[in-house]
Amino acid sequence: MKQILLSDYYPDFFKSEEDKEDSEENKSKSKVFLISLTVMGILLLFSLLYLRQRVQYAKSSYEINSIKEVEKKLENENGYLQIRMEELSSLSRIEKIAREQLGLIVPKEIKVISLEAGS
Repeated sequence: MKQILLSDYYPDFFKSEEDKEDSEENKSKSKVFLISLTVMGILLLFSLLYLRQRVQYAKSSYEINSIKEVEKKLENENGYLQIRMEELSSLSRIEKIAREQLGLIVPKEIKVISLEAGS
């Protein structure tokens, strides 16, 4: 049969003063350790959040720069196409193509005389 001791139910009652002080000191140390661990965890969390924000900022900056480069290229191409359109639609070019390639000529002057019915 198992022997039941009073010290099993009331361990602090039978401890000496030194043991109680050591126990309180250990409790105090464990509280400090737990608080330190919590603070370090919070600092780590904020550090990770800050790092994530900086990485996201760098990524966004890179994307903005690449989009600006594309925009600049498109503006240059648009300018080139505007000039090319002006060249291709110039009247002198169209007249030259009409005469040389299509064999068209400028019509002679035609005079239109209208006859009035009662004069």
